[in-house]
Amino acid sequence: MIMRPSNMQVILLLVAAIGWAALWHLSQHLTLPAQCGINLGHWLDWGWDGLALLLLLNPPETMLLGWAVMVAAMMAPLLAGPLGAGRVSDGLAFLAVYFGLWLLAGVALMTLAIAVSLLPGAPLAYGLLIAGLWQITALKLRSLARCHTCGGGGAVGFTLACIGACWTWMLLPLLVQESLHFITMIVAAVLMAVERFLVMPSRRR
Repeated sequence: MIMRPSNMQVILLLVAAIGWAALWHLSQHLTLPAQCGINLGHWLDWGWDGLALLLLLNPPETMLLGWAVMVAAMMAPLLAGPLGAGRVSDGLAFLAVYFGLWLLAGVALMTLAIAVSLLPGAPLAYGLLIAGLWQITALKLRSLARCHTCGGGGAVGFTLACIGACWTWMLLPLLVQESLHFITMIVAAVLMAVERFLVMPSRRR
């Protein structure tokens, strides 16, 4: 028996495809250091003048729009489970809450990315350390377990759990130079998909 995707799943796949196409276009045509968030890189060599110029060329609203595209591309496929069987109208309401909360999380993550980029050394190394430490926390495990309930707890509860499970992976692309930005997003998206669909939380084993 062939399982046909629901209308909501088709919408999510289209959103993800459009998001990835937009991110690829940005990675190929933009030379600015911020594509989806903050990538300070060599701009820090200019000190505060470089940071001021960076923010002038990449205003917060533009960076937030880039973050929204990034979330749409990377997170939409992960919603195929919780939104697979519902009505489209209910799914759209769920998505409004989901992406709204992720936009708020984006502000915090971009701020964190700036702070990490100001530290000596490679920002990505700090990001990987943060991700590794977060992986073994109880809150990470509880968040991932709640993600496996496929929407249990409503849109707000599920989204907060999703943010708790995925925020470190979403941070990593914000910490790399533009040449590695798109590749890092792909790697992060794969890691999140593996966690969501292949790794079952221990309490459900």
